[in-house]
Amino acid sequence: MRVLILTLILLVPLSSSSFAMNAGDLYKYCKPFADRAFNAEKNDDLLCLMYFRGVADSGFNLCSKMKSAISTVGEESPLAPGLRAVQDFEGLAKQGDNMHPAIQSFVNEISTKPEKWGFLPIQYVHSALKKLSPCK
Repeated sequence: MRVLILTLILLVPLSSSSFAMNAGDLYKYCKPFADRAFNAEKNDDLLCLMYFRGVADSGFNLCSKMKSAISTVGEESPLAPGLRAVQDFEGLAKQGDNMHPAIQSFVNEISTKPEKWGFLPIQYVHSALKKLSPCK
C-alpha cells in the first residue's frame, strides 16, 4: 500500500504541465509594453518586467558574490582570474533606471531574429542588461 501511495505522489507532479517561456513569448509580452512607453496596463507587461527583474537580480547577486570571493581569496590567488572572468561575463551591476532601456534593446534585437524565438530568452535578456549595467 505504501508503494502505491508513494508512486501516486511521485507521478502526480510529472503529469502536470510545465511552462517554459521562449524568446518569442517574451517578445510578445514585451513589445506592446515597450510600444506603450512602458505604461503597465496588462498582466503581460508585468511578466515582461518581472522576467527582466529576475535576470537582473540574479546577475547582481552573482556580481556581488564574485567580488566578495575575490576579496576573500586575494588578488594574487590563482583563483582570482577565474572568479573575475565569471564576474565579468555573468555579473550585472545594480539596475537603476536601466530596466526600460534594456527591455527596448531586447525588443529591438529579437524582433530582427525570428529564427531565435524558440530559444530560451535569458541570453538575450542578459545581453541587453549587460550592455547597460556591466559588473565592474
